[in-house]
This record gives sequence, C-alpha cells and structure tokens, in this order.
Amino acid sequence: MAIGILVCAAASSAPGQDGWTVTILRSVGFSQGFATQGEEQFGWADAKACSWQGTSETFLNWQQFPGEISNIGCAFGQVRGGSFRNDSPTNAAIWIGGPTGLRILEPSASETSAVHDIDAEGPVGSLSVGAAPDRHLHAVLWRNASERVDLHPPGAVFSSASAAAPGLQAGLFGPASSQPDIHACIWRGSAESMVDLSPTARSSRVAGATGDIQVGEFDARACLWRGTAESRVDLHPDEAHRSFCYDAASVYQVGFANLKFRDHAAIWAGTKASFLDLHSVLPAGYVMSQARSISTSLLPGSRPGSYRYRIDVVGHATPEKGRFDGRVDAILWRLEGQLKAGGPGKLPPRVSRRIGVGKLGRLKFVIDFSKPIKEPVPRWAR
Repeated sequence: MAIGILVCAAASSAPGQDGWTVTILRSVGFSQGFATQGEEQFGWADAKACSWQGTSETFLNWQQFPGEISNIGCAFGQVRGGSFRNDSPTNAAIWIGGPTGLRILEPSASETSAVHDIDAEGPVGSLSVGAAPDRHLHAVLWRNASERVDLHPPGAVFSSASAAAPGLQAGLFGPASSQPDIHACIWRGSAESMVDLSPTARSSRVAGATGDIQVGEFDARACLWRGTAESRVDLHPDEAHRSFCYDAASVYQVGFANLKFRDHAAIWAGTKASFLDLHSVLPAGYVMSQARSISTSLLPGSRPGSYRYRIDVVGHATPEKGRFDGRVDAILWRLEGQLKAGGPGKLPPRVSRRIGVGKLGRLKFVIDFSKPIKEPVPRWAR
C-alpha cells in the first residue's frame, strides 16, 4: 500500500487516505472526552456525563437529576464507569446500557469514591476510608454492586487504582507518611499481590493498561511497563518539558507532551522515536490539548476480502480565548485505512504499516486488534 499523507480535516470533511481527521465534538462551554469504544465516545460536558457517536450532532446528555455532577471515564462492553454526585459526596458509579441504567456502587453519605476503569473482572477506582482527619484514599476493585476488594497495600498512606486489564489492576500508592513519594504499582486481585513499578521514583503512576502493558509517568516522563520495574520504557520526547500517558490499546499509547510550555496531545507506538504530535493536526486557534483514550476497530471493507482499520483517540483542546473564558472542547482524532486479508474470510492478525507524517517523522502502525468482548454486560454487572 502507498504511504499515506497526514491531513487535517474539519468535522464535515472527508478523511484523507491514511490521514488523521479531527472532529470537534463540542465547541461550547467546558467538555472533555475521557473514553472511546467502538462507535461511541464518552466524557462530560459542563460537569454532566455525556456521549457522542463520532459527530457533534450525536451529543447525548446523560443527566438524570437537575443538580447532578457526573462524568464517564471508562467503558467495557455495555457498561460505563465514572462518578456521580447529587446533593451528596461523589460516588463511584456505573451505567448499564444507557443513561437510565445508573447504579451507585458506594452510596454511603460519609465516603467519596470513583470508578476509573473497567474490565471483565469489575470496575476499579478509589474510595475514601476512615473518619476525618485520618481519612485516606484506598484503591479498590468492585466484584459487583455490593462486594469490593480493598487493594490498599499494608503500611501505605494512600492508594488508587486507575487502570484494569485481564487479571491485573494498576495505579499508585504512597509508601509511607515520612516519604512524600508517589509510586506506580500493579495488583493481581489482592492487596498482598502489589508490585512496586517505581521504587526509585519521586512521582510515578499508572494511568492506563492493555494486555501486558501499563502506561503512565515516571518523574514527569511518559513511560510504559510490562509488569516489572525493570521493564520500564521511556517514551518522553527529548524536546518536551513533561509528558504523560493516559491510555493504551493494542500497541499504541496516548497522552500529552508539554512542548514550549504547552500541552500537546500525543500518540506513541511503544518507543520514544514513534512520538507523534496530534496537536499539530488540530484546526488553527487551539493552544493546548491532551489525548485521554484510544480504541481500535477492524471493519469490513467495500469488497470481499478487504477490511478497514480505524484508530480513534479522544481528548480535549483549549482554544486561545478558552484560557480566559474557561472554554474547553472535546475532540476526536481518527485514523482510517484499508487492509486486504490473505485469503477469503481471513483477517490479518498483524499488519505493519508506515504512515507518512511530514516533518513529524514516521509512526509505525501495527494493526493488532483485540478480540471482541464476549459478554457486553459482564456477570458482575447483572
């Protein structure tokens, strides 16, 4: 296949062959995209949970009560997770199927909680434990709406679970009150299983996970791990002041790199050299941006034996005047291309492609898509 061209298109424009298109999902008020899955994108708009289906016209407000504050930060099959507040502390919440499927996981009036990620084993997040002033944040795994596992490591000051993958939970913990450090870590279903991914860091955390990869930061540098401290791979661009990875899918990682003291949405493919500045394809006038979530799709093509791949990245961007009036826009970046299978009915499990990206270098795209979720509503949510 021919090398593609990097293009930037408005929401109503057709995408260029193998080029990024940009859709402004919402351009009024304050909105951010936090999760993407299949045809949908999720986040919040003016402090209310919401969703889109690839265009600004498909915006759906998930608000159920006049005074609520809510957001959707993750999705798994037909279950979405986040937080909900309505004249009470912030509660961990899931939505099954749609806006009316809201379930509160921690309805206690004295505790705050939030869901940060979901997989087949259940939601993960954080829960405040204890009475003030000795209240501490604990990482938790909810097995269902009424059962939770406290992942808080013995002796730690605080902890929080931000990511989930099959058989694994990941996030951060504070090792001791005498040390202000924050350490990235993983669990495998219990507090005792915790593994410290960054014993030498001053500040590190895992923010996303997929398969055997965990992503986040190590002392303000974007990085990835594969289950051990020794496996850490530095993704930090040499020209950046700071960088961070929020999410991962297939072989890709997304987040931001602070260039010339402004955050730029970014995508990597497992190495520092693969860094691609997604901010550069935004329409003129945006001064800051972050990429928060990524999903991949493999779709039937127009001809027998042909297929289309799609990579969706959601996040947000701040226009110039937004620095003064508070406006932030939810953004969808999309990359699409054509694939051809090796034979009738055969899908290519792995296809290496190089996409031309002008002066930004070359980003190697490896199409390695996960199998569809077998249970759109997992057993723990039924």
